[in-house]
Amino acid sequence: MAAKKASKAEPKKLGFKYTLFPDLLFKRENRPEWLEQWQADQRHYHVLILRYLMPIGILVWLWHYFFFDIPMNLQPPLGWQIMRVGLSTLMLISWAFHFIGPLLNRIIFDSPQS
Repeated sequence: MAAKKASKAEPKKLGFKYTLFPDLLFKRENRPEWLEQWQADQRHYHVLILRYLMPIGILVWLWHYFFFDIPMNLQPPLGWQIMRVGLSTLMLISWAFHFIGPLLNRIIFDSPQS
């Protein structure tokens, strides 16, 4: 009985893994010739989009604090300030990583920390 449950769970694990990293479906020895170009294109567009969207997100978080949280008198004010400024700082750090060359050449360029 336990073997059946393990066999049913295995495809779900693999499906999730291949959803996150679709290029793992290709074995190293028979990778298609277009795969490297596709990965380079994906990396380029991911970095290009985030270089523009991250600063907008930072400004939106800060704008929200000054033009919504303060006028609506959300309580506790220090808690909202810490959250908005903290998330803006995390986004700023993540945005800065998109300008460091060696980090952009990783295999997992679109991982959550990026």
